[in-house]
Amino acid sequence: MTVLHSWGTWVGMDWPCIIRVLNPATTPDHSPVRWADLAPGTDLARASWESVSGRPWQQDFSGSPWPWEPAEGADSSHSRVPLMQILLEQATGTVWVGQWDGYAHRPRPEGSRHMTFNDGHRGYFVVEVTPELRRALEDPADPPVLPNRMWDDGGTFTLDADTDLPSIVIGCTKDIAEAIEADERLESVRVDPHDPIRV
Repeated sequence: MTVLHSWGTWVGMDWPCIIRVLNPATTPDHSPVRWADLAPGTDLARASWESVSGRPWQQDFSGSPWPWEPAEGADSSHSRVPLMQILLEQATGTVWVGQWDGYAHRPRPEGSRHMTFNDGHRGYFVVEVTPELRRALEDPADPPVLPNRMWDDGGTFTLDADTDLPSIVIGCTKDIAEAIEADERLESVRVDPHDPIRV
């Protein structure tokens, strides 16, 4: 049975691997804190931020106690930078990146086309990843296009960094999954495509 809004419905059911990258919580000086350090022994493949921290997602307020909750989707440079380096290194063919169309404070990328995914649940402004954009995506500074959705023409991966999630999900080949898991900068777990999305 396929659960509506399962990990697989977000990026595709038929990938060899689906990886969930957990955006880290942060200390007041912005140092990353892994979910596993907050809740040792927790099954992170099925964990939500609330089950790890004891606080509902997106309920932190100014002056809230450490740890501060993770950034949304592609907003975490701690996750974005290493992921971009891995995915863009291993991609085949043209790579496409889509920025969510609902950002009020981010301009529409020049030359982009509008596309919808997940049965119209999300819309994105999509552009080709040029060498210049690649350098920006791999840099910790805020890039001109946020990679909320990304894929390559060679079919080696699809990334979804939804604005309502504290994690990033990637459907990918076995080689890419192993590269993500081997990168010590990332906290990642493999997930079942049929499992419901955890916030």
